[in-house]
Amino acid sequence: MIIKKTILLSLMLFVCLVINAEPKENGKPFLKNVTRLKSLNYLNDPAVLTADLINFKGTSVLMIHNNKRNEEITDTLSVNNGIFTVSTGLIPGPQIVVLYIIINGRFNEIKAMLAPGYQLLLKTDVNKWAGRNMEIDWGGQGSVINNLYTEINKHPQYYDPTGKVTFDNWYRSSKITTDSLLIKCTTLYNDAHDPNYAYFKNLIYADINFNRLDALLGHAYQLLDTESPTEVDKYITTNSDSTVTKDMSNSGNMASPAFKTLVGFSYWYLYYNFKHDNKVNGVAPNDKYGSLLKKIHAIFKGDVRDYVFYRFMNLYLDAVINTYEEFKAATKNTMPYLDNINSKLYREKLTSLINNKEYELSKYKTGDTAQAFSLIDNKGKTHTLADFKGKVVLIDFWASSCAPCREETPYLNKLYKKYKIDSHVQLVSIAVRDSKDAWQHALHQDKPEWLQLFDGDGKTSHYFTNAIPKFVLIDKAGLIVNLDAPAPSDADKLETLIKTQLEKDK
Repeated sequence: MIIKKTILLSLMLFVCLVINAEPKENGKPFLKNVTRLKSLNYLNDPAVLTADLINFKGTSVLMIHNNKRNEEITDTLSVNNGIFTVSTGLIPGPQIVVLYIIINGRFNEIKAMLAPGYQLLLKTDVNKWAGRNMEIDWGGQGSVINNLYTEINKHPQYYDPTGKVTFDNWYRSSKITTDSLLIKCTTLYNDAHDPNYAYFKNLIYADINFNRLDALLGHAYQLLDTESPTEVDKYITTNSDSTVTKDMSNSGNMASPAFKTLVGFSYWYLYYNFKHDNKVNGVAPNDKYGSLLKKIHAIFKGDVRDYVFYRFMNLYLDAVINTYEEFKAATKNTMPYLDNINSKLYREKLTSLINNKEYELSKYKTGDTAQAFSLIDNKGKTHTLADFKGKVVLIDFWASSCAPCREETPYLNKLYKKYKIDSHVQLVSIAVRDSKDAWQHALHQDKPEWLQLFDGDGKTSHYFTNAIPKFVLIDKAGLIVNLDAPAPSDADKLETLIKTQLEKDK
């Protein structure tokens, strides 16, 4: 094992040497072949970044970055024959930006360290990409630190809980490997011409540690089920860097993508503190969303608090809420905190989301007549909602690519077998956001026995505004009972609802 690790680190060191051995012009690294970039007058009118995506057929890329008010924004950059630029005005200060290159529906990510005054060149052949192994050439002012950052990012710190390695063993191994790589590469990569080099080098260190903390808190969250909060706190302190975690409201942390993931994507920092404090206080809040908003307000300040509020409210209101009744309750909790967000941009975006969501959900509520549809099953026969009049109907909205949807299949099968001889119950699965070939392949794999319909053009989209799986219960009269019915895996709750409807009008 020691031999393998030594070979691995030697290979990493070799990669660092090869990248750093790039030819230089006037003391600055540059690309060996910039003919296409020179043709765009790069040398006469330099941008912060000029990128050449060889073999890329798209017309745009997305860039996530911070504006001068430290707010996260997304810009769409035009691509011409594989080439795009990032103008100086988009980068008010040194920061890590995330570029998303979309190919065949897949989002491919490139992280770049950009700063005012940089004249970076990026060159890569998209046909040679293989997962995270993107061969990227950096040149120009700022290329040294970007070569270092690109190399570090080739070795992600993601723990696979389904694997055979325990979390602690993985964590120690990952830390040793990453620390060794960072020490060797920062020793080799140095750029006396870059005034932002020291800042970015420290940011890379912080980024690595926020990645570690993300994994650590995810694991610690599970440990709270079996160990005391004091023991878990000690475990976190022992395994994390206090210099990085001592001030989680430091606005400077917003320059780190890993920090933004920790507080505004995985939310492990929020969830851990929430579960930890509830266990200490011996409480289990009924209103989880409202309680989490209260916790965000308590543990964050300033720009970071604004960002976490924005991300969390956006997630919950857009992707979690499914019914008008849920929405009204959620907005009642949201508004006091929304009014206290300092960022005008975030307030305006959330207000727009709330208005649009309310409009969509208000069109379709419990007690309304279920909207008709006409769809074809997997044997080519047409079915309409009217065919099921006089029956209690459970509709399952799913897609072949949706893992949580497919996980409900065994429970749907149990439900079908329980009610298949009852002429007053109809179970219907409708594939949405799917291709017909993928749908039919999934049916061949899962072999469901109940009615399977395909919606290839959004005829039933009014039943769901966001996430799937989604279950809708309709009564015998064709009225909506529940637009967000319990999943079949929650059998007791769902069957109680069905039983209640069956007993009506007896």
